[in-house]
Amino acid sequence: MCDEDNSVASPHDNDDEEEGSSSTLTAIQTAYDNDLYKNGLAELLKPAVGIVLYSLPAVLVLARVQTEIRPGLFSIFSAICIVFGISYYFVEAGLSGEQDQLAQVYEVEELREEWPVTFPLAGHSLSFNTGEDLTEAELQVMLTEYETISKEARYRDRLINRSTYFALAVLAGFGAIFAQAESNELPVLMMVLSLAMYVFSMAIIKYKDARDPLWKRQRDLERLVPTLRGRLTTYHTIRTPSRRLLDQFSMSSFLINIYLAMTFLAVVSYFGLVVALPLLYP
Repeated sequence: MCDEDNSVASPHDNDDEEEGSSSTLTAIQTAYDNDLYKNGLAELLKPAVGIVLYSLPAVLVLARVQTEIRPGLFSIFSAICIVFGISYYFVEAGLSGEQDQLAQVYEVEELREEWPVTFPLAGHSLSFNTGEDLTEAELQVMLTEYETISKEARYRDRLINRSTYFALAVLAGFGAIFAQAESNELPVLMMVLSLAMYVFSMAIIKYKDARDPLWKRQRDLERLVPTLRGRLTTYHTIRTPSRRLLDQFSMSSFLINIYLAMTFLAVVSYFGLVVALPLLYP
């Protein structure tokens, strides 16, 4: 007589599952109440002080205050304001908020290391077997994630392109105004242009930093999940063309280089104007 399987699910097992589910929901709700990437008011205002100091010489030249002060003294004062303003801004800007720490939102022991499904960076992709045992539901989740990632990455690419078009329009406008401006108005225009170029540079860097992890995740899904390998090719079609001649950077990297160079030139020009104008036109 065959032995019967006596492994009957105990009612306590269901209770344990319900208790675990309840504790998970409680943890999610508790974590939801915590703020992410939140800076205090003081943290937001400190960088603004640096911008005000940086802008002050241009405003004073526009008001012709330099005519009431010794030219050399005003030039020294302007140089100090610009250098100190830039230094203070970069010391205070970009600091993480008090809640911008992973351990403060999710306790380390509560983190599930198996989520999201990650893939090794090294090793031959053909010898990587994770994914063969994916269930249909897990595979569907990955396909949905892949589709979402594609949309998000393309959206950020469009933001980069639109920022470029807007920056070109701004440059054209500044060029037209600059050609007709009075001498005491030039520092203000150059100061505003330098800030505008910096904003465009930081915007593109932020867009690129948000997009690149999406491309990487899409690449991993295409290359390292055997069930999907050879069937999904968006990343390898768009992101792996051969480059030639001067085309050694991606479009986003090229634009970042151009904007940073223009920002540097605008800052140097602004510095030269506020220092030299009081000496040339006392």
